Amino acid sequence: MHYSFIQAVNAIFVLHMSISQQSELKISSLNELNSLLEEGQFETVIDNIAKSNIPLSDYDAFMHFSSKHYFRNCISKSDEYELILLCWDIDQNTAIHCHDEKECFVQILQGDILEEQYSYDQDNMAMVHNGTEILTEGDTSFIDDGKLFHSLQNVGSSRAISLHLYMKPIQKCKIYDPNTGCLSTKSLSYNSYLGELVFHPIR
Repeated sequence: MHYSFIQAVNAIFVLHMSISQQSELKISSLNELNSLLEEGQFETVIDNIAKSNIPLSDYDAFMHFSSKHYFRNCISKSDEYELILLCWDIDQNTAIHCHDEKECFVQILQGDILEEQYSYDQDNMAMVHNGTEILTEGDTSFIDDGKLFHSLQNVGSSRAISLHLYMKPIQKCKIYDPNTGCLSTKSLSYNSYLGELVFHPIR
């Protein structure tokens, strides 16, 4: 009985150490990040990506820019998630948009991104401004409220790069036009897919 008790204590200790190590996981490469996502370890990724130390060079194959608008570069995706690298030239910005009730995680890899957050007042059909924040290298933002909208803009003096993880791919979203006060639905596509530029919509 005494020996069995010691075995049980040891088993609990090993389990505790395993959980502790997992909670302190430092994601150190893009391959590691992709592997965790492919294995469905989404909570582990969300809990640890903010303190990851993935070299920026790991993203080189997916860094495509345009002087006309920011580029949506799909790194990987499944039915459960999509991982996108957004590449921004100076002053490029998004419209005010939602995420079709999908969870959205953003991490700034390079540069300075201005985030404006909003909520839509359905009763008065008006967009309410909730706050402003400038995100710099290493900063993160997380939206899990389907009613929230936001916009992003590169406000730095050079190009910016941000990593976006969506829990289930976003096929479409609502965008808000402040000039007309109207919402409309926009279909989303990629500018590059798995490192290759695309010249027709891929969703």
